Amino acid sequence: MAKTFSIALSIAFLLLSLPGCSNNKSSAQNGNPYLSNSAWPIIHQSSSQTASSRSSGPAGSLSNPPQEEFITATVQGTGPVVFDSKGNVLFEKVAILNQTHIFSKLNPVTLNTITSYTVNVSASDPLNGLYSFVDYQDCWWNAYNQIFLRLCFNGNNIVPDMTIDLAALFPTEITSQDAIVSMNPLYTSPGMMDIAFVTEGLLSVHQGGYFTQQIVGAKVGVMRINKDRSVSLFLQGFTDEDITNSFAVAPDGGIYVVTDKHAVKLMLQQTCTCGAEALNIIWEVPYITGLPIQQIPCPDTTPDWQCRINVMLNGGRLSPDGSGTTPTLMEQGKYVVFTDGELPMKIIALRTTDGSSLPIDTPVPFTETTAQTENICASYGNKFVVENNYSPGVAGYEITGQTGQEKVRQLWVNYGVFAPNAVPLISGASNTVYVYEMQGPSFYPLTTTTQQWFVTALDLGTGNILWRKPIGQDISANSIYAPLSLDDKQHIYIGLFGGLLRVD
Repeated sequence: MAKTFSIALSIAFLLLSLPGCSNNKSSAQNGNPYLSNSAWPIIHQSSSQTASSRSSGPAGSLSNPPQEEFITATVQGTGPVVFDSKGNVLFEKVAILNQTHIFSKLNPVTLNTITSYTVNVSASDPLNGLYSFVDYQDCWWNAYNQIFLRLCFNGNNIVPDMTIDLAALFPTEITSQDAIVSMNPLYTSPGMMDIAFVTEGLLSVHQGGYFTQQIVGAKVGVMRINKDRSVSLFLQGFTDEDITNSFAVAPDGGIYVVTDKHAVKLMLQQTCTCGAEALNIIWEVPYITGLPIQQIPCPDTTPDWQCRINVMLNGGRLSPDGSGTTPTLMEQGKYVVFTDGELPMKIIALRTTDGSSLPIDTPVPFTETTAQTENICASYGNKFVVENNYSPGVAGYEITGQTGQEKVRQLWVNYGVFAPNAVPLISGASNTVYVYEMQGPSFYPLTTTTQQWFVTALDLGTGNILWRKPIGQDISANSIYAPLSLDDKQHIYIGLFGGLLRVD
């Protein structure tokens, strides 16, 4: 049952007057007013998790691909690239080996670092905090463990504006087992901001030379920051389920989550005329979840997080069970698309009104028995694409038909491209799909020097390869599940294990 709490923050944070910060809310169509009015990475302006942009991407051909710039990092780790309203590049380096998150503001022309800020995170899971967003005041949000962090800019300095520890504020509701996976602001709030979030609901078990994860129950929450900067919390628990990916939010307040057992729509609703609110489940649709969580051979002396990294680099599931996808909202929030946990995986498309399913002419996009994706089904308009992250294959689909008679048909499959881990990107203006491709004598492990990495462009309508840009041949060129991001100047950015890449 959902519970609501309100408490004044007992921690101190700075009440800053921020030069250059805009309070203007976004005016883009279906834009989330609490997100920065900036170029589009995955969630800016829209919270639908489409992994797409209306901007044009870099052009090229097979004989003349675009140019690239690679800025080598002094620490290793992956991370997302987002942008503020002025076009500055904000790069979060999730430094896996030394358990830090490094937030850097870069000049969008030179890529020189303007300023940076480092946060130490728990060694138990340094991959926590891969999701971030920039709000309408150009402040940068991140979450890890049970903590929300808001970083603002005072001149050229990054200054911590809020540090909200939910476990400290709500110790009976949020515990040390509740690792925040992702966060996303709702489209409306009676306070300063309502931020939805999900927790993983998994506990690492490491003994007898094996590593596995035990389900302790995921949670979906909404953290309301009131105008006086006190915090209210609304929760919905999923006792026997875990959540290992992000989620989507619609303008009507719908929160769309895929657990390891169900696709779920939730909403924050008033429960009485007195104004009390609760986070309620609107519908819940089961799906075929595939294999249960497996035991992974890993020496007891190896840290748990390193066991997880080893699984990922050697071809094991990043999500231990269920779907590997973040749900994607399509067609102004009319449909939600994701994949199931079967081997091979199937496409699932649901109407957001009631969770009813759309017929799909080719629900299994890839024939290989190991076919799975750990990323978003990137969408633009009525089209979407899905990757196979465990063997070659990228497929395109479209939704057609009038309301009540919709169907999903497969447009193409390209078995000549293997994109093992990066989140794909669609440029609507270019009608192009961009993926981070790997070629080599073997698919896994993703650590050898015989593997070549590329940024590869495909035609959204046909799946034909438009160009390939070679990037590198060792683990420093590995994306480790970072997204491809596109600004409004035809630049693609991606955070790689060894630094920051820009293709233009």
